[in-house]
Amino acid sequence: MTKTAMKKDPPAAPLVPRKARRGPKAYFTEVVRELKKVDWTPPREVNRLTGVVLIVCAFVVGILWLLSEAANTIVNLLQGRG
Repeated sequence: MTKTAMKKDPPAAPLVPRKARRGPKAYFTEVVRELKKVDWTPPREVNRLTGVVLIVCAFVVGILWLLSEAANTIVNLLQGRG
């Protein structure tokens, strides 16, 4: 093979062109513009769902605590400290 046949193809150009660098003011202006497009959940719904999450977390913590205590008791009984 000749040297020209062994050359690799140049890397392909990126599919999405890079945006020109802009300052922080332009960045935050764009962030605010995008946040205005968001369909926000009503506060009442957010509060209700937050309560559900906290209750489920408390329930899981309780179950894990009970399992930990049971395992601790079993280990102590097996070691003769019970």
